[in-house]
Amino acid sequence: MSLTHRTAWEVVKQQFLYKLRSNAAVFTVLFVLQIISMVLMNGAAMTSEMGTGSFELEWNSISTDGVMGLTFFWAMVFGFLMTTPGQRNAAYLYVATPLTENLANFCLFGFASLIAGITTVLSGGFVKLLAQLQDVQLITETAGLFSEPYQFFTRVLAMAVYTFLTMMIVYTIFIIIQRNRLLILPFILLWFAVSQSTTPSNWLGDVIDFFYNEHSILLFLGKAGVTAVLMAALSLVISKRIEVKVS
Repeated sequence: MSLTHRTAWEVVKQQFLYKLRSNAAVFTVLFVLQIISMVLMNGAAMTSEMGTGSFELEWNSISTDGVMGLTFFWAMVFGFLMTTPGQRNAAYLYVATPLTENLANFCLFGFASLIAGITTVLSGGFVKLLAQLQDVQLITETAGLFSEPYQFFTRVLAMAVYTFLTMMIVYTIFIIIQRNRLLILPFILLWFAVSQSTTPSNWLGDVIDFFYNEHSILLFLGKAGVTAVLMAALSLVISKRIEVKVS
């Protein structure tokens, strides 16, 4: 097998398909986590009460925040798994380079993010179905596919982009750590400092707001695209240095 008979993109395609088949169990884990989260959330709805005099109103609130949280956790684990030696050694099944190896991973992240975005948004419909089966009056805050398709697909796109960025950031961090194992200490200290911070306004919150509070879908995609390109470029540079060091 030689690259003289195959283009780099053909190698990327082969690696992508191989990685997709070999990581099928990872997608199964995503579906299981989301189903468990939906069932648990439906059974643990937040109850609120309001009343004046003889009038009293009680309602239960159910959201898909738990599904989103588990999806982001899954994305972080997936991003880490793609940096493990087993995943890197799989590249030797083909005449691969750090460039084609990383491009295949990016394609896999994109596909996985799209699946995660679709299933996360559709989980809202599943939660509504569970609530309706309990024979209660239901008031929904989000529109469905048929009532407002643009809003529905926008939510799918936004969730997919957030998932992709999560994968790319975690992937790049662990690529950097592979370059120098001692770098794991600053990342641990940084994570500890952020998690223990009680300041309402911190740099991590500002970074999240930079994406989350963007009202224009085009500007949001632009910000996400630039961030993804920077992460991809950094991981490519580090991967090449790791390859030279190992060889």
